[in-house]
Amino acid sequence: MSTKTLSVPLPEGLERLSRRLSNRHITPYYYLLPTVIPLLLLTVYPLLRGIYLAFTQYNLYNKDTTLVGAYNFVELTTNDTLFWGALANNILWTVGIVAITYVLGLFTSIALNENIPLRGLFRGLALIPWVCPAVVAALTWRWIFDPHFGMLNYALMELGLIDRQIGWLGDKNTALAATMVVAIWKLLPFSVVMLLAGLQTVPEELYEAGAIDGAGVLGRFRYITVPLLNRVGKIAILLTTIWAFNHFDSVYVLTGGGPGDTTMLLSIMSYLNAFRFFKIGYASAVGVVMLILLLLPITLYTRQVLEDVE
Repeated sequence: MSTKTLSVPLPEGLERLSRRLSNRHITPYYYLLPTVIPLLLLTVYPLLRGIYLAFTQYNLYNKDTTLVGAYNFVELTTNDTLFWGALANNILWTVGIVAITYVLGLFTSIALNENIPLRGLFRGLALIPWVCPAVVAALTWRWIFDPHFGMLNYALMELGLIDRQIGWLGDKNTALAATMVVAIWKLLPFSVVMLLAGLQTVPEELYEAGAIDGAGVLGRFRYITVPLLNRVGKIAILLTTIWAFNHFDSVYVLTGGGPGDTTMLLSIMSYLNAFRFFKIGYASAVGVVMLILLLLPITLYTRQVLEDVE
């Protein structure tokens, strides 16, 4: 006695989906799921949640949510003068840090690319600011900038460069510049590593050919180094722009946005509105504005990476 297995045909749509999911070209993506799923939960969900809260008034105590439409954005851009001051600080902060970090990183990477004694040691020392925890670094710099016991004032007075103690973080004229110094110190190793990696891909034969053709040090730098570092330099600038614009930790530890809001950044403004004034929706609106302003460098970075892949 024989038995036959009856197969129930699937609907056309499900059968097409089944064939696609069983395609061997899709199989490698299954192995990415353990990484992709947590990444989506930890990034995409908070992003969407933050965008949603930006259009609400959210009560942190009783969890009440009231939709208010674009009220937070209108209030932010029309009635909040602190927002425009923080935005101006953010632009000045970002442009200054990116420009100075790139220039210093370029010349530092060129020096570390030369065949100098103890080159490996110097390369290792250059990474110390990057691996140092941000809060620890900020607290250390806060002590360095201290007007009474700080090393900076002591050294400058010993050298005769100043005749009185300066409150670097408490003076409106120096606070933003002092916090920028800390951020540049922290971010410089990243630019050095990026540009040093780019320099090591430049064939030495090109420099030798340039020297034979009569090009000096500046000529070789201008016509060989700079053009061949163009792609790596763009990525370094875009990443440092995103990092600098979103920066929070060291400024909050050093000044908390003061004195008199002279170091107030959009990230600090969002944090204070959320966790000091409990205006979650308003703080989320600040975050959405930051996201919109960052869309251009993010888009440019993504396009550059895709071009490199192709």
